[in-house]
Order: sequence, then structure tokens, then C-alpha cells
Amino acid sequence: MKRAYILLAVLPVAGYAAGPEPKPANFILPGSFGQELPEAPADLANWWKKFNDPELSSLIDRTLRSNLNLQMAVARIQQARAAVGAAKSTGLPMLSQTNTLKHSSGPASTSTEPGLQKLLAGNGGSVDNRQFGLGVTWARNFFGGNRNIAKAAVSEVGVAEEDRRAVMVTLFGDVASYYVQLRGLQAQLAIARKGVEFRRDSLRLVDSRLAAGLATDADVTPLQLDLANAESLIPGMEASIELHVHQLAVLAGEEPSALIGELIPPRAVPDGPSDVPLGSPEELVRRRPDVRKAQQEVDAAEARTAAARAERFPQFSFTGNFGGRDQQISALKLGNSGGFFSVGPSVSIPLFAAGKIRSDIQARSAERQQADLQYQQAILQALQEVEDALAKYSHERDRKAVLEQMAGTSQRKLALARELFDAGIQDYNPVLDAEQSVIAATTQLAGSEESVTEDLIALYRALGGGWN
Repeated sequence: MKRAYILLAVLPVAGYAAGPEPKPANFILPGSFGQELPEAPADLANWWKKFNDPELSSLIDRTLRSNLNLQMAVARIQQARAAVGAAKSTGLPMLSQTNTLKHSSGPASTSTEPGLQKLLAGNGGSVDNRQFGLGVTWARNFFGGNRNIAKAAVSEVGVAEEDRRAVMVTLFGDVASYYVQLRGLQAQLAIARKGVEFRRDSLRLVDSRLAAGLATDADVTPLQLDLANAESLIPGMEASIELHVHQLAVLAGEEPSALIGELIPPRAVPDGPSDVPLGSPEELVRRRPDVRKAQQEVDAAEARTAAARAERFPQFSFTGNFGGRDQQISALKLGNSGGFFSVGPSVSIPLFAAGKIRSDIQARSAERQQADLQYQQAILQALQEVEDALAKYSHERDRKAVLEQMAGTSQRKLALARELFDAGIQDYNPVLDAEQSVIAATTQLAGSEESVTEDLIALYRALGGGWN
């Protein structure tokens, strides 16, 4: 294994330049992965099409269009973008309008002014007050508080976008896995039914020998029990097949039974490419949505920490109010009108806050530290998932090769046992044993074929493929 180590901070990968720049971490990345697979740049776009299964491609297309979890992720992006607009508006001038109309009547309640109350006492009448105006407020934070709050909101949009991409990677992997499991179950069901037919043929033969006096009930009873046991497995397998079809329909945003007619007819387990260009660990860090999300969370935490530090400095604002007022007194046939305005700056200096600002800074700094650690953990998790998937895929392929040889040997053993039985050289027990060996070997081989394809899907998912 090549171990050309490079610093995590230095990741020049063409083709993912649009991704966020990885943050420096306190460890180094390996130059390559552990398994001996091609190290060419990973080609992961539409990876499911490499299985050459139109049904699988159609299911993933439907999932992309209609999956509800994916739609919720898109809604979260819209919510985060709206929050950016709100955050950016904090440092802009705010304009408001006020309009007031007040009507008062009665001898002692026409005005709140004591002199006017005395003048109007006993005269009755009413007073109409009208006031209208415009107010302007502009709060300026020259030390980066508002700017960093907006920056954190922008990073939260990035977090939401990476969440959507992570949902896509997970969904495509889930659809492909359930589909392969479905086809694997159908293959094993066909083998199980073939095993039932083997046992029925054997039972018919022994029954005929019993009728001819060449066998006893002791020969028949074990075969009957074996047949009943084999038949009892069929309903459970059929139920599992239907459950997988239901799951695939729900992932595609449809009601559970919508795909029964389409997916129940059996098809072979799709066979993917034998080798997958992995690319490098640096590419993985740039591509995996969970790692990219962790980078955005570091940016957001850093901006919130800077905004908390800005609270130590003065806050400046400018206010202005402009308008007019009018008053009409009906009893005295008097009226009064005029305009008003006020403008001026203000400054708020935090002299004493009982440790609140310092505590806020400490809390935000702790969040920043957590985000750093989560980023490093996300990278380690990504590397482990790729290495685990590689190990499982490689070893299962080796196991499949052995099982293919075993299945061929068991078929030859069965053919020889039948020849010897037909020639009268041996009894039927070796044929029964050989049939059991064939069923066991082909069942294991079918399971391994399914596992190889599932492990390949897990590798594509671990590599973060599909969203781009």
C-alpha cells in the first residue's frame, strides 16, 4: 500500500474546486486507500447506471423526483436562505410609518392637558387629535457583529445544502441495496422451490420402492419431514420479497403496493463493474457531503464566535423622526396643526454586563472547538467507511470464487450419484445427499452474489457518490 502522507490542509483537486476549502486538522491523510484498486479519479456520477439494470435506474429517477425526505431537505435550504436575508437586513436602515387618530368627548376627558380640561369644563364638546410621521433607524456595528451574524447564516445555508446532498447519497444507496436484496431473495426463492421439487421427486421414488417392497416406512418418514421443512421456508421468503417491494415504493414517494406488479416478476441480481476507481482520500474529503457539512459548521461557529466578541465594543445607531400633528376642539371652534422632526446619533457602550458578554464568548468558542472536532471525526469516519467497504467487497469476491467452484463440484457429485443409482451400484441415499449439497452450494453462491453487489453499492455510498 502506498503511504504518501500529505497535510490535510493542502488538497488541490481539480474537478471539486467548487467545494469548500477543507480546514486544517491536527492529523494527516494517507496518500491512498489500503486496497489495491485503480487510483484514477473516481467516476461516481450516476454510479447506479454502471449496473446496467434499467429497473434500478428507473427507481432511482423516481426517488429523485418524489422522495419526501429529499423534498423536506430542499425546504430546509429555503428556510436557511430566508434566514440569510433576515440576517443581512440587520445592518440596513429601517423605515417605519406611524398614523394616530384619537377622538375624545365629555366635560372632563376631552384632553389630558389640565389647563385645557379646566377651560372646557361645563362646555362639553370634543377634541380630535391626528398625528402622522416617518421614522428612520440605522444601527451600525463597525466591529463586525452584524457582518459575522450574516456570515454564519450563509454557512447555515451551506449546511442545509450538504444535508440535501447527504440525503441523496443515502437514498440512492438505500434504493440500490433494497433492490439488490429483492433480486437476491427472488433468486434464493427459486432455489428453494427447486429444492422442494428435488425432495418431492425423491419422495415419489421412495414411495414407489415402498410399494414394491424395496423400502420401509423408516425410509419414507425422513423424506416427508425434510419436504415439509423445505416447504415451510417458502412463505417467509415470499413475505420478505413483498416487504422489500413496499420499501422501494415508499422510498420512491409512492404508496406501498404501487410497485407490486412491476417488481414482483423476478430478475437477476445486477452485476456491477469489477473494479472501481477510488480516487484519493483528498478527493473523498472534498466530495463526501457529511465532511463538507462539517466544514460549513466550522465556518458558522467561527462567525458566531466573532459576532460574540464584537459585543464588547460600542454599538452606534442613527435615528430620525419626521411628521405632523393636528388638533381640533369643537366646543371652542379652535384648531392647531404643525410639523415635527428629530434627528441624531446614539452610541451604546457596554460598561458592565455581569459577565454575560464574556460567558457568551466562551460558549461560542466551545461551540467552535466542538465543530473542529466534529470535522475531524467526520473525516475519520469517511476514511473508515471506505476502507471497511473495500475490505468487505474484496473478501466477498474471493469467497464468491470459492463458492462457484463448490457449486460446480456439487453438481458433478449429483450427476455421478444418479449414474451409480441408475446402474444399480448404490442405493438412493447418496443421491439425496448430493441433492442437499447442490441446494446448499447454490444457495450460498446466490447469497454471495447478492453480497458482492451490496458491498459494491456500500463502497459507492462510502465514496459519497451520486449527488453531483
